[in-house]
Amino acid sequence: MPLLRRDELRRDRLGPRHERAHRAPRLAARPRVPARAHGRTTAGRAIPGRAGARRRAAVSKTELWRRASELFDRVADLQGEERERILSAECAGDPALRAEVDRLLRADQRTSNPLDRDIVGEASTLLLDGDAEQQCGQRFGPYKIVRLLAQGGMGRVYLAQREDADFTQTVALKLIGGYGSFDAGTARARFLEERRILARLEHPHIARLLDGGVGPEAQPWFAMEYVDGAPLTDWCDARKLGVNARLELFAKVCDAVDHAHRFLIVHRDLKPGNVLVDARGEPKVLDFGIAKLLDEGERASDRAGSTILMTPDYAAPEQLRGGQISTATDVYGLGAVLFELLTGRKPFVDPLAPRDAPQASRAATEDGDDTGRRAADRGTTPKSLRKILRGDLDRILRAALDQNPQRRYRSAAALAEDLRAVAQGHPISLRRDRAYRIGVFLRQHRLAAAAASAAVLALLGTTGWALWQQRQAIAQAQEAARQAEIAKKEALASEKASDMLISAFEAADPNYRRSVTKLTAEEVLDASAARVSKELAEVPEVRARIQLMLGRTYLNLGHDEKAIEMLEASTTSYMDPSVNRPGLAADAMVLQSMVEGGRENHQRAIDLARRAVDLKRHSDSPEEEVVNTRNTLGMALIMPGHYEEAERELAAVHDYWVKTKGMKSKSVSKSFNTRGYLANVSGNPFQAERLYKASLTAMPSPDERSVYITRGVMALAIGAQGRFSEAEAMLEKNIRLATQFYDPKSTKQATLYGRLGEAQYQKGDLVRAEANYQHAFEIEKNGGRENSIKAGNQLGALAQIQEIRGDATKAARNYQHAEETVAGTAAPSDLNLLHAIAYREAFKARQNSKGWSNERLKSALSDWIAIYGTERKHVPSDLADALFLEAERRLATGQTDVQSVLPPEDPTLEQPMMQARRHYWLARAAQVRVDREMAAAEYKRALEIADRYAGRDSVWPALWRLDYANWLRSDGKPDQARAQLQLAEAPLKAQMIPGARALARMERLRRGRDATQSQTAQRIAASRR
Repeated sequence: MPLLRRDELRRDRLGPRHERAHRAPRLAARPRVPARAHGRTTAGRAIPGRAGARRRAAVSKTELWRRASELFDRVADLQGEERERILSAECAGDPALRAEVDRLLRADQRTSNPLDRDIVGEASTLLLDGDAEQQCGQRFGPYKIVRLLAQGGMGRVYLAQREDADFTQTVALKLIGGYGSFDAGTARARFLEERRILARLEHPHIARLLDGGVGPEAQPWFAMEYVDGAPLTDWCDARKLGVNARLELFAKVCDAVDHAHRFLIVHRDLKPGNVLVDARGEPKVLDFGIAKLLDEGERASDRAGSTILMTPDYAAPEQLRGGQISTATDVYGLGAVLFELLTGRKPFVDPLAPRDAPQASRAATEDGDDTGRRAADRGTTPKSLRKILRGDLDRILRAALDQNPQRRYRSAAALAEDLRAVAQGHPISLRRDRAYRIGVFLRQHRLAAAAASAAVLALLGTTGWALWQQRQAIAQAQEAARQAEIAKKEALASEKASDMLISAFEAADPNYRRSVTKLTAEEVLDASAARVSKELAEVPEVRARIQLMLGRTYLNLGHDEKAIEMLEASTTSYMDPSVNRPGLAADAMVLQSMVEGGRENHQRAIDLARRAVDLKRHSDSPEEEVVNTRNTLGMALIMPGHYEEAERELAAVHDYWVKTKGMKSKSVSKSFNTRGYLANVSGNPFQAERLYKASLTAMPSPDERSVYITRGVMALAIGAQGRFSEAEAMLEKNIRLATQFYDPKSTKQATLYGRLGEAQYQKGDLVRAEANYQHAFEIEKNGGRENSIKAGNQLGALAQIQEIRGDATKAARNYQHAEETVAGTAAPSDLNLLHAIAYREAFKARQNSKGWSNERLKSALSDWIAIYGTERKHVPSDLADALFLEAERRLATGQTDVQSVLPPEDPTLEQPMMQARRHYWLARAAQVRVDREMAAAEYKRALEIADRYAGRDSVWPALWRLDYANWLRSDGKPDQARAQLQLAEAPLKAQMIPGARALARMERLRRGRDATQSQTAQRIAASRR
């Protein structure tokens, strides 16, 4: 039995003093089984003598919740007979599981059916009319509500605590509903939209979505990162923060908004209450509930007749008019928040009246009882505050709050740069006149200016001294001119980059182009990529930076070829002598290495990673950057089998992060994840699962994307342990979630379907495995990657399945295509090519037994096995595949001593199906040697393990039963042979195509006419004589 090549891995809210800032959520959720409270208590204490029973109940109900949740995810989108078939099979003998899943399905139908909106709305209203505190103590998923934080027109927000074996975590938990009216369908749509948007975003100043589901009475909920802080304006006033400190803090908010814009996401509701500052003084942008994706059409919740959700005091004019939304809309919102942050007043008394941009310096000191207090809150006096705001800050605010979106700052990043420039005494981009820039320079260098003045005065006294001072003055003037020239170049770079990026956004706006066809995010990126080299030729460093950004974005979207093109261009630009930024070139190489590893160009990935480490070490890069690059090298070393070197690199990385970050950190979590992958690929799935769980535990605030990634690779380790159904369910769930993270045509989608196909293959479900591998290949083909190594490996996997199912014609074609595809890219010694050659030659040998003596097959297997060396603690599954092929080759050429080439015996059954295959080949060898006792014992052991882990419906024990039945007939035990054939019949008929060799052989064995039977019988008879 060949085994497929693994489709590998690629690479807080408010505290007690500020509860009012938690507003009502705008959300709805998909059902999830709630984790109910376990056990009983008396006066808050556990009932004596019942702790054990209570713990057992907790474990039982938690397991029921997990199984029901996974099963619901599998069948929620199915209908009719298909749904019922899966439910009947999975819930057989377990009425409690069926009842839980049925309850979830009913809840899902109630919350998603438009005909039930009124019923759901009335139920929510009745629920919320009661005492809000009644929810305290209830559980929603793994979270237990502690207390109410806030409520609004569309819902309530509670402080909740996660209580399970993996995490201890405080979250802000939102429940749908509120004291206002709402449409359930719209609320559901907005919730799913917010969830999808937040899944795209990972930034230190954006609060993340952590989880979501449906609780008791079909109440939707979701859990957000809990930020123990205060609204931005309150936090700054309470600490009497000065203007410059406020500017530096607000620049971080702009960075967060710009991060969202780079993913084509507009927030649309920026205001002080949506920006909280935590105990460390770091801001967090919250509430993407009404955010909009620029690359998508109008949502149902945005159409006419829907509730218009915004805050007028901070809304842009185009928002109030219902006009075109763009990133400029958020720039306006940022300007409105900044105006209030600096002046203590909102920019407009009547936000709906016609208006021009106000003057901040005047608004800050207009007559009023609170003028002195507002200035004091900023650590100054009214007169000084007006002076500080006059000039650059007035200009910045007028630009951000301009009525015309085209005249505002072109990006939130540009606004942030000007705010930092003011705080640090540098020129701003809005003013480009030479006199202004020299004036700023002289103000920044007052001592130098005073020295120049002193030189002029000294000229009247001492000629020599005056000449020296004159030279100093000239030097200062030259420096001023140089600074002005630098400022001019920076302005040019900023202008060109901004012009190019803003034009990309305008390309998606029908008001700026003739075509009415809506552009996708990919098309906008393509347009930018096509222009970057030409339009930014005068500013190569900016060009390199944008190429790196585009490459990273393409990589995140799963477009590997476009990512490679941009990353290679960025590397070249950074290494250009006029730029000379090798450390940044290394960043581009790291991403290239990840792409090449994902495409299974392993040697190229290693070479890029090694070069990146060298550049980082010799460019005075921070130690953290060097460590991150070493992690990439460790990952690249895993797949070609360089396990020892990979372990050294990854262990050093892990030790560094533990020492510098502590055990509870994102860096340590990622390190555990990578080491888990190494453990699994190198043949230690038990250790791999432990490391993956440690990765989850180390996450400071687990988010859906991080859990998604870890679950995807953990499924491989779980499958290797023989827990196939569990692995399959995890992978199916990941495929459903993947649409939130990746383009449907991306290679990452193909990876997911390949992994699912592998899990089904290992389980012995060849029909579904073939369909998923075919789908994986079609994704690569539709994405223009049909000639990649990865596509070749998928064709090889398809060929193996088709061979086993009995379709020799398709198998022959795909084996040939697989080898040709891989050979077109891979080096002769590449592991991928060795796989393709060995599997194809073995297939040809099975069609013609003389082929087993083929030197090409023998050489490929020898080189394949040699890659893994002889000193190893565990046997990787990929090496095991080669060893079993070698055992088959030896038996076919008359060599019966195969035990020396098989994996060693493992009584712990860490990889049970590997051990089952080992016993199968030992049985085959004993059969050839006519060792009756050993053959019977090994066949029984192989089938015992396979039945236990893969199940009797699996094709693997069914195929082995044909050999065992043949042996039993030859050994004079026809009744036992018939019993084995009866067990094999159903799975073989379900998995084989009509006319398959296995089916024909089964019929011959029934009639006692198998071709191999007479040969075996003769050998047995001879042994008895």
